[in-house]
Amino acid sequence: MSVVDAPRRALPESLIRRRLLVTCFLGLCLIASCVTKIPAESSSSSVRVSTQAPGPTGSAQPCPAALIEGQLVAHDQWGLALLEPDGTVRAVLWPNGYAARPEGNALVLIDESGVEIAREGARLSIAGGEATGDSGDAAWRVCGGIEPLDGS
Repeated sequence: MSVVDAPRRALPESLIRRRLLVTCFLGLCLIASCVTKIPAESSSSSVRVSTQAPGPTGSAQPCPAALIEGQLVAHDQWGLALLEPDGTVRAVLWPNGYAARPEGNALVLIDESGVEIAREGARLSIAGGEATGDSGDAAWRVCGGIEPLDGS
C-alpha cells in the first residue's frame, strides 16, 4: 500500500480549532496591516504656500536687509501672497515648513510647528529681499521677522 492509498486519519477536534484560530488571527493581522490610519488633522486640511528650499544644516543663509509691507491675501497659485499698498500682489517665499490652514472664511499662515503667524487680511511688515518664485515671478523671500502692523 502506497502513501497515497493510505487511509486518512481524522484530526483531533482541538487541533482543528487551533488551526482555525491561528488562521483567523493571521488573516486579521494581514487585514489590519493593510488599513491606513487617517489622522484626525490630516494634511488635506492645510493649504500649500510657496516656500524656500531647506537650507544646509548648521549654516546661516545670507539675508538681505530689506522690509516689505502689505496685506496678507489668499492667492490661487501661491497660497498666500502680499498685497502691497500700490495694489501689486507679490508672491512670497515663506520659510521652509510654513503652510496655511483654512479657518472659517480665511486662511491662517502657520510655521513648521503649526503655530499661527498671521491671518489673511492682516497688515504685515516682512523682512527679507527680492527673489524669483517657483514660476519665475518676482517674489519676496522671507528671512527675518514677520511683524503685524497697526495691531492687526
